[in-house]
Amino acid sequence: MIITKDTLTADILKNINGAKEFFESLNMGCLSCMGIQNETLEKSCLMHGLNLEEIMEKLNNLSNQ
Repeated sequence: MIITKDTLTADILKNINGAKEFFESLNMGCLSCMGIQNETLEKSCLMHGLNLEEIMEKLNNLSNQ
């Protein structure tokens, strides 16, 4: 799976092993968020003040493992 800014956060959690733990390490409570099904990675990063490019790179690395 290739992660882009438009990838839904829910899809990342469903399809990438270790994504849940990665998000938790950033203090992102993605699993308890009601809007997760429709929220893109870009919006998630904006809401949490995270660098989108860095997060995409790390998630793509996780995806390739």
